[in-house]
This record gives sequence, C-alpha cells and structure tokens, in this order.
Amino acid sequence: MTPFEREYAQVLMETEVRSLDRRTFTYRVPEALRNDLEIGMPVMVPFGRQPAMTGYVVGFSEKAGDGFKVREISDVLDDAPLFSLDYLNFLDWVARYYAAPLHQVLGCALPANMLKKIRREVALSETAPDPARIDPGADLSPDARRLLAYLGKRRRAFTPRYLAQQLRLSLKNINAVLRDLRSRGFVSLQTRIANAPAPRTVKHVRLLGGEADTARQREVLDFLKSRPGPVPKKDVETELGVSASTLKKLAEKGAVAIEDVEVVRDPLEYYRERSGQREWTLTDEQRAVVERVTGSTETAPFLLFGVTGSGKTEVYMSLAEQTLAQGRAVLVLVPEIALTSQIARRFVDHFGAENIALWHSNLSEGERADTWRRLMAGGLRIVIGARSAIFAPLQNLGLIVIDEEHDGSYKQESPAPRYHARTLAEELARRHDARLVLGSATPDIGSFRDALESGRLLRLRQRFGGRSLATVSVVDMRNERRRGQRGVLSSDLKEALQANLDAGEQSLVLINRRGFHTLIQCTECGHVVRCPKCDVSLTYHRAENQARCHHCGYNEPLPQFCTQCASSSIVQAGTGSQRVEEEIRGIFPDARIARLDSDVMQRKDAYREVIDRFAAGEADILVGTQMVAKGLDIPNVTLVGVINADSSFYLPDYRSAERGFQLLTQVAGRSGRGEKPGRVILQTMDPNHAVIQYSGEQDYEAFFAHEIMARENLLFPPFSRLFRFIASGTDEDQTRRFADALVAHLKNLIAARLPEGFVQVLGPAPCIISRLQGKYRYHCLAKNLAGEEGHKLVTAFFREVTPPETVSLILDVDSQSLL
Repeated sequence: MTPFEREYAQVLMETEVRSLDRRTFTYRVPEALRNDLEIGMPVMVPFGRQPAMTGYVVGFSEKAGDGFKVREISDVLDDAPLFSLDYLNFLDWVARYYAAPLHQVLGCALPANMLKKIRREVALSETAPDPARIDPGADLSPDARRLLAYLGKRRRAFTPRYLAQQLRLSLKNINAVLRDLRSRGFVSLQTRIANAPAPRTVKHVRLLGGEADTARQREVLDFLKSRPGPVPKKDVETELGVSASTLKKLAEKGAVAIEDVEVVRDPLEYYRERSGQREWTLTDEQRAVVERVTGSTETAPFLLFGVTGSGKTEVYMSLAEQTLAQGRAVLVLVPEIALTSQIARRFVDHFGAENIALWHSNLSEGERADTWRRLMAGGLRIVIGARSAIFAPLQNLGLIVIDEEHDGSYKQESPAPRYHARTLAEELARRHDARLVLGSATPDIGSFRDALESGRLLRLRQRFGGRSLATVSVVDMRNERRRGQRGVLSSDLKEALQANLDAGEQSLVLINRRGFHTLIQCTECGHVVRCPKCDVSLTYHRAENQARCHHCGYNEPLPQFCTQCASSSIVQAGTGSQRVEEEIRGIFPDARIARLDSDVMQRKDAYREVIDRFAAGEADILVGTQMVAKGLDIPNVTLVGVINADSSFYLPDYRSAERGFQLLTQVAGRSGRGEKPGRVILQTMDPNHAVIQYSGEQDYEAFFAHEIMARENLLFPPFSRLFRFIASGTDEDQTRRFADALVAHLKNLIAARLPEGFVQVLGPAPCIISRLQGKYRYHCLAKNLAGEEGHKLVTAFFREVTPPETVSLILDVDSQSLL
C-alpha cells in the first residue's frame, strides 16, 4: 500500500458512549506517519470535545467520504501493532457470527490492561553519547540537537507531545526528529499503560570498578568479574555468604551499583521448579490415532472419543511434538483453571517451560501483560489455557486441542460476545490450515453425531495400562430414609469411606451445590427466604452466618424471624458442599479433609494449592462441586461418592439429561486410575432414571442413542441451531409487551423471507429465573434449520432492533442453556 493510499485511517475507538451506533471513525494520517502506520497500532486522536483518546487502526483508505470534517491522528503510541490484519479479520468474523460490535470482541480478545490509556515516552538510549560531547560536525539538525540536550539535562522520559510543547515544535516535526534519532540509536521509545501493574523488578549488583578494602569485598568483586552482566543480589549473598552491608559498602565506594532490573512475570515458574522429565510409550490404539490426524489434510474437527483414563493426554502431547517439529504452534484448551495446572505440568515435564504460556482468568494483570507481549513477539509456541485462550495471537498455528470438549464452560454466557470456543476453534483451524482435535469420554451430542457421520471419530476403547473402569453401585436414598438415616451420607458410602481411610487410599465426594444449606424456610407458613433482586431462594453459608444469592451476590444475616408471619421457626434445608464437609468431619474426626468449590476459588492459586495437597497425599477426602469431576488424575483415588446424583438432570432445559450423564460419568472416571481398582457410589432418589442407569453402566453410546431420538423429535440441536432472545427490564409489563412485539416482528420477517418451518420461533415466555438482579426477564427461541441463510436473517434482525431505553435485549447465538 502506497503512502497515498494511507492518507486516511479507520480508527476503532475505545469509548463507553452507548448512544453511538458505531465505534469506527475516519482520521487523516499525518504525512510523516504514512510510511510507518500499520493496522493494529494504538493511536491518540481527538474525539468529540476531548483532545486525546486511545484508538486502534483497523483500516486505510484514499478517501474520507463526504459530509463531515476529518480530524488528524495526534500520535502513534506504539511502534509494534497489538494485532495483525489476519487477526483483525478473525475478530471481525466473530463479531458478525455472534452479532456483536467489533469493539466488544476486541475488548474480549485483548487483555484488559492493553485497552487502558496508552502513552509513548522518549528517553536517551543506553548507548547514546553525552549530548554535550556530540561532534559539532555531526549530521544532526538543530531541532535534533535541542531535543538531545533537553533529554540529557533532565535524564527522564517524556511523551512526544510534551517535548513538542517544550521545544515549540509541531508534532509532525517532532516525530520526524525522533525517527532520525532512533535510527542512529540516540533515543529509545517505550510504551506505558496507564494504571497498568508496575513492572516486576529484582535487585541486581553490577560491577563498576574500583578497589576493595577487605578480603570479603575482594571476593565479591572477583565473583562479579567472572559473571557477565548484572547478577541478582540474592545470588551474590547466597553463593558467597556475604551480608547486605558488605554490598552496601561497595556501592558507597562506587565499586558496584545495586539497581532494580525488570524481570518477566512467569506463571509457569511454579511448574518449572517442580518439573521432571516423563516419557511415555504409545499403545497401538494411541499410535493409530496420532497417525490418522497427522496424515490428514482436513481442518474439520476430529473427535477423540476415549473412556476416562484411556491416555488422551499422551495423544495430545505426541501430536504437539510433531507439530512443533514442523515449526508450527500449538493451542491446548481445557475447561477449568484447575485442569490448566494439571495438563500444564505434563507439558512442562516433557517440553520444558521456555516455549509454553498459560492463559486463563486467574492470571494477575501483570502476568497477562507480560504473557501477551511474549506472544506478540512470537517467542512462545505452546499456549495452554481456558476458554479465552482461543484469542491468543499465536503465530503459524498448526494444532488446536480442546480437551473435555463437551464442557459447558467453553461457552461464554455473558457478556457479549457470547462465543463458544469450539466454534471459534473450527474457524481458526480453517484459516490457519491447522488440525483440530476434540477430546472427551462423554462428547457433546452434536460433536459425536458429526464425527460419526463424517468418519472423523477416533476411539480409545481401553484404559491406559489395561486398567478396568471403576465399578458403580447405586444407593436408593428413599430406602435410607425409611430406615431412619437422616444424614447426607448413606450407610454404604460411610462404610466405603472408612474402608478407604483404613487402607490409606483417597476418596472424592461430589455435591453439585456450594454453601451449607440451599434453602431457608419458615415451618409455620412455608415462606422461603428469597433474593429481593432475583427470583431464586437464598443459600445459607454457615462460616459467615449469611444468606447469599449465587446469582447477584446479595447477602444478608441469617433471618431470625419470618417476614410473612413473624414466626421464629426458621429452618435450613437442602445440602451444599459446606454441609457435606462438616458432616464428614463429624463422622471421621481424624480424617484430613479438603474442599474445592467456587467459594474456595476466590483466592488466587487456591485451586492449585488444594489439588496439589490432595495429589501429594496430604488430604484423605476431597469434597467439591463439579470442578472435581474433570481431569484429575490421582492414582490413589479409589472411591468416588456422589451426593444427590439426580440434582443435575431435573432442570427444565433440553440439555439437562446430557449434562447430568456427563457429570456422573466424568466423576466416576476419577476413581481407579492407578494400580488399585476403583469404586463409585451414586446416591439418588430416582434409581430407575435413564441417566442413572446409563451412568452406572458408563455407556456413552447407549445414552447417545437414547438422547438423540428425543432431540430429533423436538428439533433441538444438533438438528437445528438455536438462537435465544432475552429481554429484561425493571418494568415487567413493558418488558413483556416488548417481547411480544419482538416475536411478532420476527415471525413476519421469517414468513416473508423463508419457506415455512425453516426457522421456528417459540415464545415469548418468562425465563425459568423470571427476575434477575432486579430485572424481569422474558425470552423466545428461534430454531434455525436453514443454515447460513437463516443465521444471517436472525442476526441481521437483532442488529436492527432498538428496544426502549428501559429494556435491554441480548441475543445468545448457538444457545447452550434455557435457564
């Protein structure tokens, strides 16, 4: 593209003005910048009445268009783009597919601190000569000499705009001067992010010269002479056994300098310190899978369908090894932060930490910033992370792995864009000509059907090492109640836990609810204590003696009297993870018990600490919610108990049976993964339910055959693609009327554009949770059987709808939940 073609730039603004119907605006590119400006660069521009705001270049043109005044870009804030044109095109596809504004997608993709106000600062470079001693005959302009003199006198960094003001130069001239001085190595430019975390620094000792007064000081100087560059102060003190005062005296003499040196934050430091080489030998089944994938030229997904413990991770690492050997990059997605730590350790053990990056929501802002910079520089070739890692800007991507691909956490429910990582992975694989491998013992119903029909189903039928699946027994809790058993644990589960404790083996106990009690009720009038903002009951948390809403965060002290009848007969009912933990502690006072749920996960790295303690044998029983059902590979776990096994599949949602089967089968797979046989106990009030039966047999294909018939009869996914519109507002009547009008308009549009039945609209109706965070909620569904044509019609309709100011409307594309 010639400089003339770069006369105007389209700039995507980082602004919160909601009334704007777009976020991209045209600006004139100063002539001095036309050769250097690239897509993805952050720029400073005037916007409205504000003299300077941050934006991002997303395109160029020769003309500005008619009918409006074009202003000029003030400054370029970074010499390196934050994203490439290919990356921007991918984000634009995401925006169109999910009917979300591009600026929202960009905000989701880039680390949050990258989108804060950025400024560029100029300073003398480390190799710059003393400005006072520059040869008068040197080919430097008067403006360049003045700028160097200014920087040399003050010895700090300044923004180009500030320098232009102080030296009374135009911004155009100052940028030209800076380019010249940078090419000579006289100045350096650094990008700073306002309110970003401070760089991580470590004290270093640097040799300056001079003589020592004592033998200890001489020892320090000789040590520093033998080491290139500054040496960490801690290393000097540890290796030589010298005190801090010795180093301080040397610094006072001018023999050494003690200075802060910035170091990169390393989320993998923990694994690096504990890594150890671990090799593996593929079985014939695993080798056949690897050869099938590596010998293919297809970018459509392969489904690796293997029973729990069948060695899917070894297949992933073998595929990664071959991909890296081709000079290409690898992306591995896992559903939970806890699983990130498990699989990261395996990869670090084999590949080392130098080329691996972690990416998930539990990273600190500093870790995110450092990781992003390293990814943009192209120095990292493996990324392991949760859902958001799908946006990692890996160069030359060759392999994408989605482990536990069925997991619901791969779908972002809020805020927009409400993307599914699997859908984005399919698009990325197509764009990069990369292989895509989905792995699960309990695949998504749609993924399994597609793999069956396409011939891309890869099977691992046996557990690694020839081990057997755990035996499953079902306990009918109705019989327990008839025998007077009122506790959370059945007699069978208590006996099994005791046997495991006696044998020195470990146990997992799953309860898919956090808190102590899940219901607070008056026994006199039946009133249930509910959230004042949401149409849900409050959950009792004993540790804080609080009643909490798990949807909006509302909390209040445990009520002492009923607000309806003033009775003091307030009881707590239902079972949460805290109650299960307390009962187990009461029955087994000498057992070492740990708990893992979202309450525990509030503290950074808590998940890793709990799992590491359990894996190291420092806890006998781990009580947890569904996060303990996935990915844990601990050989000494020989018992899994499930409390209220039927709680997960009675929800009014077309996927509830699938989710229930997946949860129970996955947690059963945590037992017996070592040399010792495993056992599973499912406690239920409905032992004859199909999900309990198929889970007990751990027979996915029988469950699939049962479930796919129900889906086909009702034309739910995978026989359609599901759109869900949700209208919410503080005025219930107005929200309902808007939802009615929305559905009528959508039905009329569909009838005019498509044959009957191609897109079926259901509703509107109140949502299952009809009020959330103080807003009434109505939803309608659109089942799309018309492919891309239907998709474009529905998303275009959504973009054109303007709800009243008091009503908000969202569109969930490929909706995974009706709750």
